[in-house]
Amino acid sequence: MKKVFTILLLLIVACGGSSEDTTTTSIEDTTTTTIPPVPKVDFDIIDIYNSKLRTELCKDSPNSSKVNIDIETASESCLKQYRDNLETVFSYAENLETYITELNTYLESYPSAMTEEYTTLFQFVNDDYQAVPETYGIVANKYLERFGGEPELLNLDILNKDELGVGCKAELEYSLTENTKKAEIIFENNVGEEIKLNLSNNTENFRSFSMVNSGGLFTVKSAIFSNYLGETYSKNIDSEFYVKFKHIKITKIYFDKEKVSPGESFKVYFEWENPENLTFFTNDKLYDSNILITLKGPDLYPVGQGVAFSDNLYQQSTAGYWDMDKKYGYVEFHLDAIRENATSGQQDGGRRNWIIGPEAEYFLETISLTMTEHLNDYSFQTYYLGYDIRPDDDFEYVFGNISICDIYFERININIPQESIKFEK
Repeated sequence: MKKVFTILLLLIVACGGSSEDTTTTSIEDTTTTTIPPVPKVDFDIIDIYNSKLRTELCKDSPNSSKVNIDIETASESCLKQYRDNLETVFSYAENLETYITELNTYLESYPSAMTEEYTTLFQFVNDDYQAVPETYGIVANKYLERFGGEPELLNLDILNKDELGVGCKAELEYSLTENTKKAEIIFENNVGEEIKLNLSNNTENFRSFSMVNSGGLFTVKSAIFSNYLGETYSKNIDSEFYVKFKHIKITKIYFDKEKVSPGESFKVYFEWENPENLTFFTNDKLYDSNILITLKGPDLYPVGQGVAFSDNLYQQSTAGYWDMDKKYGYVEFHLDAIRENATSGQQDGGRRNWIIGPEAEYFLETISLTMTEHLNDYSFQTYYLGYDIRPDDDFEYVFGNISICDIYFERININIPQESIKFEK
């Protein structure tokens, strides 16, 4: 823009007298005024909006449209993405407000700088972006409502419960409330064996798993549920199932005292559980029952054994006792002497178990159970099962296939605490 200034120049010339001359001159100003640059930001809010709330957004609900999510039926992952993307778009609000304010001020001063791009931006802010904060609040609250709070187990059913046995496959069906991200349910039987179920809504609600255990009644030991907010809940769940077994199952074993001296006796108590078709230490004349227990001493070497038995004439060994109704009994040992060379034996036809060993701490080593069925005078059938007791405080089955179904196994750890007795002078 050029400005023209008129300058009045008065020239006073004195030459031998006085005279006066007046002249008027016009001068054109060529100074240029520059318009300041338009305010700018380092993000394109329209592109971010369309990307986060249009292109990228999942729409797995049948009631969702190309531009809208049905927040009542959308999956957890889809609703979470919608919430997070709204939060991302909303996070530009403060910087966007500053930019719009600066842009408005600028365009008021330089209205000729208004373009279609700015018109579109203002319209987008007034129509679309203005709704983002409220929508974000609605979606965030809906996510909390649907996927927060305490999860629940709606159903847990073993479909083949009546046929379930050791070595068989259990067919499980379950359902959870939609706010359950994961659930861990642990079942335990009376010898500490556990069956752990890890359930979630992200997997099929039907599965199978093998009964690799010694069987018996399994009840819920613990149940921990987590929602999608990372909150955990300990639940009380009333559920149980029974796993059939075909072997005599030892459920508990312990000494009757902590220490023993020469000339004294001590007892090893045991408790058991019968299978459906067999009764240990039965009074039935067709069966003989026998239990053998061995001990291990210093350096875990075998040092002695004791036996209790019955025969088909109901004769009960004085070296042991059992109650077939209460399912418990004991094998009695007599410590004859303290000596470095360990040995043991039976007297009176097996009615007295004696043991000699060094002064030391002694543990249980093995338990062997035998039942013999007398089919006739010349034939019989023997049911035999042995337990190996490990130093790591667990029993372990070691003899015979105990599976009822197709899965073969003969080695299972069961958590019965190991005890000890001390031989001392």
